[in-house]
Amino acid sequence: MNTRKSIIFGALAAFLVTVSMAAAQEKWVGSEIMPRDGAELKIGNRVVSSDEVSLPVTVERVQGDWLWIGQGWLNKRYAVLLDDAEDYYTNYLRSDRTDPWAWNMRGIVRVEYYDFDGALRDYSEAIRLAPNNPVYYANRAETRYYDENYAGALSDLETAMGLKPNVAHYHDMYAIALYDSLDDPTPEELDKVLEHYSTALRLDPSLTGIYGDRAYVYWDRGDLRRAADDFNAAIRHFPDELSYYRGRADLRWEMKDYLGALAEWEYVLKRAPASQPDYVDYNDLAWGLAACPDIALRNGTRAVEFAKKACELTKWENGSTIESLAAAYAQTGDFAAAVQWQTKAIELAGSEDADEKTELDRVLKLYQQNQPYRAPDNAPLASQT
Repeated sequence: MNTRKSIIFGALAAFLVTVSMAAAQEKWVGSEIMPRDGAELKIGNRVVSSDEVSLPVTVERVQGDWLWIGQGWLNKRYAVLLDDAEDYYTNYLRSDRTDPWAWNMRGIVRVEYYDFDGALRDYSEAIRLAPNNPVYYANRAETRYYDENYAGALSDLETAMGLKPNVAHYHDMYAIALYDSLDDPTPEELDKVLEHYSTALRLDPSLTGIYGDRAYVYWDRGDLRRAADDFNAAIRHFPDELSYYRGRADLRWEMKDYLGALAEWEYVLKRAPASQPDYVDYNDLAWGLAACPDIALRNGTRAVEFAKKACELTKWENGSTIESLAAAYAQTGDFAAAVQWQTKAIELAGSEDADEKTELDRVLKLYQQNQPYRAPDNAPLASQT
């Protein structure tokens, strides 16, 4: 074989090996995976079982036979792609139906594909086989929560916390489920929610997402200062999460910091992706500029601009955006337009909520008398009515 051909074939072989290695890495990187039987996760010098890991996990990088999944390393031979995982656990259970681990793992996979009934059956079987494993109760609780079975979720979490009291995640989940289960919470019930959130943070300070959730509970409890502190903390930890800025803006409005609220809504509009505009951002800003109790902050022209955008985003079928547009026109002195759009808002509201209908009619009378609407201090935002 001549030297030139030898060089070419050698280079081609090396290229094919490189391509093959890159393809193998591509299969894993970015993929969601589940553990096979016997899987162990290496975190430094510590080895933990798959029961201790939040599943499924995403592969971030590959090093030889090892997959880095953010929390530690997992050997490839113990990984199964999420799309193949249900079949893997089903086949495993055909040979051994007494292993609670496999029932629990298949339950996790079924939740990922919204098969809540199947997941609940799997978790219940895992619990029957291993009634003292708190992980299985917590997993079933999460699925019951997704299915809006709050009483069942809370019962499972109480069992999990009884078996293992100092797990921050259980307290966090309990607070979420309890809060969502309450239609008209009492101060005592809200205090219980706050207690579990605070316990979760004490046990694991890295659960910083709790700040944003707990802020609303403090707000409901009437502790506006602590609510503001939690929104501030949430924003410090998640500066790109616009929902926290929205929450803080609404809270500032209620705290009569109207300038702060308007500035915050403006900031959110500037930061929000142009491809995904949120009508609530435009609507709240329009309402605030049109009806703010502080005369110095009103701006009817800009209010009309923002209200029209909110109406466009809701295809002119949302009563709160139409109501904001009416208030904006009234602020500019165009009471004919205000009457027209307030009448439309009344039509969209229908007759289901008598109190809302009464208020809308009252505001319509103001416009008919050439008087603008002024939000009283602590009045709800248009998007909250």
